[in-house]
Amino acid sequence: MAKLHFFYSTMNAGKSTALLQTHHNFEENNLKSLLFLPNTDSNNDLNINKIKSRIGIEKDAILVNAEFNFYKYVKKIQTTDLKCILVDESQFLKSDQINQLSRIADDFN
Repeated sequence: MAKLHFFYSTMNAGKSTALLQTHHNFEENNLKSLLFLPNTDSNNDLNINKIKSRIGIEKDAILVNAEFNFYKYVKKIQTTDLKCILVDESQFLKSDQINQLSRIADDFN
């Protein structure tokens, strides 16, 4: 059964580092995962599509705007080997995008 997790904490608590470590662990076990990053005022002018930790770890991510539909994206790529979706800075997502992520967990397990 799929699960939807939300991790939160203060700034500088290591959330992005933990997210990148989780992604690395999936990759090391040949399990497909996707990284997403909301397009915010702090990264849209520079078109930054990297999740970066303060300790220097970084990884390319799919940059999403307020109109991005996670459900349609996952359905379109039609992959059965997708095991994890990781979203950094999820507080910038719209409520319907959170619902899309929930539907992905429910419908695609």
